[in-house]
Amino acid sequence: MRENLNMNQGWKFHVGDIEKDLIRGHYDTYMHSKAQSGLGAAATLFYDGDFQMVDLPHDYVLDGKAAKEYNESQGAYLREDAWYRKNFQLSEEDRGRRIVLLFDGAGMKTKVWINGHTAGQNDSMYNSFFVDITPYLVYGKDINTVAVHIVNDDLEGWWYEGAGIYRNVWMIKTDAIAVDVWGAWVNPVKKNADQWEVKIETTIHNIKDDKKILIEQAILDDQGMKVEETSYEMKVTFGQNRIETTMLVEKPVLWDLQNSRLYRLLTRIKDNNRILDEYETSFGFREIDFDAKKGFYLNGKHVKLRGACMHQDHGNLGVALPKSVMEYRIQKLKEAGMNAYRCAHHNPAPEILEICDRLGMLVVDENRWFNFSDTTKKQLKSMCLRDRNHPCVIMWSIGNEEPLQNTLVGKELTSQMRRFMHKLDGTRPVTIALNGGFYDSYAAEESDVIGVNYLVSHYDQMHLVHSEKAIVATESGASANTRGIYFLEDNQEQGGHYETAYDKKRVEFGSSYAYAIEASETHEYISGTFLWAGMEYRGEAIWPILFSGTGILDSCAMEKDNFYLVKSFWGNEPMIHMVPQHWNFETRRGEMIQIHIYSNVNEVELYVNNRSLGIKKVEPFHPPVFEVPYEPGSIRAIGIKDGRECVEQEIYTVKEPVDLRLDVKNCISNSGEDAVVVEASLVDERGQFVPCASQRVFFTSEEQGEILAVSGGDPKDHEPAKAHDKKMFNGRVQAIIKVKEGSVNLRIGAAVPELGLEQSVLISPVQAEPVLRVQRCDSILEIKEFRIWPETMDETSLDSIYDFNDMNTSQPVTMKNYRGQPGRGYDIYTGKTIIPKFPHGKTVYMKFNGISGNVKVKVFHDTNCWPNPTPKEFKKVYAATKEKEKRDLSICLDGFGSNEKCYIVIMVKRDGLFELDSVEFALE
Repeated sequence: MRENLNMNQGWKFHVGDIEKDLIRGHYDTYMHSKAQSGLGAAATLFYDGDFQMVDLPHDYVLDGKAAKEYNESQGAYLREDAWYRKNFQLSEEDRGRRIVLLFDGAGMKTKVWINGHTAGQNDSMYNSFFVDITPYLVYGKDINTVAVHIVNDDLEGWWYEGAGIYRNVWMIKTDAIAVDVWGAWVNPVKKNADQWEVKIETTIHNIKDDKKILIEQAILDDQGMKVEETSYEMKVTFGQNRIETTMLVEKPVLWDLQNSRLYRLLTRIKDNNRILDEYETSFGFREIDFDAKKGFYLNGKHVKLRGACMHQDHGNLGVALPKSVMEYRIQKLKEAGMNAYRCAHHNPAPEILEICDRLGMLVVDENRWFNFSDTTKKQLKSMCLRDRNHPCVIMWSIGNEEPLQNTLVGKELTSQMRRFMHKLDGTRPVTIALNGGFYDSYAAEESDVIGVNYLVSHYDQMHLVHSEKAIVATESGASANTRGIYFLEDNQEQGGHYETAYDKKRVEFGSSYAYAIEASETHEYISGTFLWAGMEYRGEAIWPILFSGTGILDSCAMEKDNFYLVKSFWGNEPMIHMVPQHWNFETRRGEMIQIHIYSNVNEVELYVNNRSLGIKKVEPFHPPVFEVPYEPGSIRAIGIKDGRECVEQEIYTVKEPVDLRLDVKNCISNSGEDAVVVEASLVDERGQFVPCASQRVFFTSEEQGEILAVSGGDPKDHEPAKAHDKKMFNGRVQAIIKVKEGSVNLRIGAAVPELGLEQSVLISPVQAEPVLRVQRCDSILEIKEFRIWPETMDETSLDSIYDFNDMNTSQPVTMKNYRGQPGRGYDIYTGKTIIPKFPHGKTVYMKFNGISGNVKVKVFHDTNCWPNPTPKEFKKVYAATKEKEKRDLSICLDGFGSNEKCYIVIMVKRDGLFELDSVEFALE
């Protein structure tokens, strides 16, 4: 039966390249030209004892230090290459099964080795990919080694990309005949008011001989009740086998934004009465339509797309986000009144789509490369096959602001990529986010839906030229602003490189958020808009700023004032929010302070120290503004709807902080994969938030938790990203703590030594079912390359000369669990190896485990050492045993150095007593 095993724990990690041995000479060249040719860290015989232990997801870039000389567009961090290694064992029961490693995301470029064999590679860090490792595996007590090389000799984005195995890795075990990875596509199509035809395409993978199988498929509702079922027989040949079928479903509950009802397709494969595989596919019943005049429709109802573009990094986590943090971010977008999410500018983590399915969030799913090479086709295919069952995905995007959009080449690329996507999935439109190419015969002409970035003044002309096509604002706004910064508007260049929090146009191509939203909401033919951006993100900035300032949330998903601006336009519940969000301007006594009021009621009234400054109407998309001379005390805004006061907010001039407050922001489980978000702030004697606080907060966690990141949201924070302490930025700081598997309670502490304040909070995670995992095991430096020479009748000297380059006289032999044959004379075995790189101060031993019989051994340096290190002395070491019972024989190789070449000669008397379990290196 199928097993999906989490492979996140217990990886060994090394940042930087590891020098490989140069290939020289006939033997080295011959062997490297064969299978299992991995060198250096790709080989099984490699000492990784000094590697760092890490769990996934893992982004190692932020382990470095930000510096001006590095690429500031990508976050001003050095992006080096790296290696990951993990050992695992498989039972004998796994032999004959198909075993696949699924990488949800790694890179930039990723190459995977299994037991020294090149097993697969992927050239983008954003698409998921899988590697079939079945042919390379060993079973029982033998140890398998997966090595992953991350290469960053190029870049894909103009933002912080991070690097590493930064998403989950899974080991999928199936029967030899099973549903392939992403091998079921469920495509419900509405036939009439009551009936839906469910089209199902199933891909069965077979690694053995032809066989006739029975396939049973059933549609289950969210309670697990069977809705409809079918069964059929098919003959499966080696490789992929694709079959299509349909089922009819009466009156399903539709997936929509308010009721995100999901169904499951259960596919069962049988051989006679034996179940070979069970595979579940989540899907939903829903209809989408983009109308050129009216915009977007979901299940026949008009829906204005109200969304944001999102990158994938989060504060000092980098891009390695636990699922619980992803969900927290999406919940914040929904809280602002959003219903749509654009994956900018790449295929997202699969958890993003699972969350959007469950919470009712529409998604534009985007590919990174605007290209039609085989590599890009692989990326497009993996995006589509992986994601096409998600009801949340309403559109595919094949690129963003490509310079070729204004050319005939760009038009042809758009055409080819669109047709390629339609061949995989003809149910969703394809767009490309454009900032040009709208007119004449260019990229827009080949889009199903025209995606426009900014260029609000062009909407009407685009609609006139492309009257047959729907338009969506794939990006809008780009209004940079910094949480909690309220310096004078006409003095913003003196604000310490920060942008003031007021909503206004910051860049020539963009606009204020209010104007962008107004343009979308007041143009009926615009399907909706995606604000740039939902959150601040690393990169695309100018030193000393490390984060792009755009976003309604800061880089930790803490609310900026524009969060409430958007909520006032798109939210439903009455709300009111004043900008600024504090009343502490002692140095500006008597100066006029602009107070913007974001609200969705009819009117607002403002009070300063209980004096009314009058009532103003709330005009759509134009928040009321009051000019107030600063004086300490309080300001209070009251929202009035239909003549009645319904909501208010009051802000005081705060006093000195007297207490530390911790707020837990999300719910988590104890699966070992979740992380809790905790925010710290200071309050004064009234219990009022102290908005200008900048004290340093030190976080601690009990053993059941691991502090992953502490961040303050300061766009020019140059302190080490992995520290457990951080200065508050405008009164707030955030810690993200991973909850260890099986934890019952976890206490998280915080302290502000400067003020003598301490606080703690007890977290009680939801009890989760144990996660099925690939268990790590210790590595063994096993020597496997041996050859046996023709037997000899006479005992010869171990110092006899053997031509180690002779690939014909001798034959390869496996010395693990070896049993010698009885007879006359002697057997000669030879081996060639390289002493593993080992730490200074260690002594290396060659261990013959479980050896018996009449045996003599010689280990000696290869005099043709180049290009490896030249030994200080060319040494020879001898050992022998005549034991009839098995024991371990250790040969001290004192004087042999790291990476030095050596030979092994073993002479065995053919008396039937020779046994050998394994040969390995050991360090002491």
